[in-house]
Amino acid sequence: MGLELKLLTKTSAKLRNEQQIKECAIAWVRNKYETDKKVKLRNRFMLNSNWKYILVHGNVKDQNELIHISQQGVGLIPFSRILDDLCKKQTSIDISGSSAGDLIEIINFLKVK
Repeated sequence: MGLELKLLTKTSAKLRNEQQIKECAIAWVRNKYETDKKVKLRNRFMLNSNWKYILVHGNVKDQNELIHISQQGVGLIPFSRILDDLCKKQTSIDISGSSAGDLIEIINFLKVK
């Protein structure tokens, strides 16, 4: 009985079938990017612009979530790629002499080990 209750909680990692994953991804994209409130806010900055939606993500339990999010027109950027680009200094951001530079030194130190 206790196990059943845990599986029914909102934050549980219960198994979902492919259709449920797709429906959740569509709902997440709508909630994250397409609510009336968010559209109005974007239009306050730049009316009728062609906004791009980008999700910087970490590790996910089910890659199908990312596939379905991407199918909704959301660009995907793995957080690890951002860290790699920073460490290789392949960004448009000048990181020399900044606290980001110190962080990158730490990350590079960890990669060596």
